[in-house]
Amino acid sequence: MLNPDRPRKARMGRIRLLLQFVRPYRGTALAVLLAVLTVAATGLLGPWLIGEIVRRIEAGGSAGGLAGVAGLLAGVALLRSLATGAVFHLSHVVAFSTVRDMRNAVQARLQLFSPAYFAARSSGDLVSRIMRDTEEMEPLLADAVYGFVVSTLIGLGVFIVLLTISPL
Repeated sequence: MLNPDRPRKARMGRIRLLLQFVRPYRGTALAVLLAVLTVAATGLLGPWLIGEIVRRIEAGGSAGGLAGVAGLLAGVALLRSLATGAVFHLSHVVAFSTVRDMRNAVQARLQLFSPAYFAARSSGDLVSRIMRDTEEMEPLLADAVYGFVVSTLIGLGVFIVLLTISPL
């Protein structure tokens, strides 16, 4: 956990260290980012299309025009579902791979310690701590980053849409 009392330089060092573990999976991480952008964009496009259907009904639009917009809305919903599935699958691939690499790095580091270090500590405690500490990274990488990015993008998108509808 990042401690707010630690100097900024120390906190940034931890983030850089985490990014070093994610770097080998940057292609997959980029695919996750593209899927997240798709989820955010379709999340904004859906309500706009519903509004367009309502405007066309109020204006007495033709059935063909309404069917076209409704079909587009269905396509957007399908695209959002596919992008959401891709985000969850690919983000977990990155998260599990990163956690595996972290465990391997910790194991390699532990191999350098003297036997006296292990004699003074319970092996069960060491294994438990390694597993618990690295497992806590998986939800952060797989879910928290996704939630933060999508929420931020949708919030910005809604703000921009509101400004275009009713400028200050």
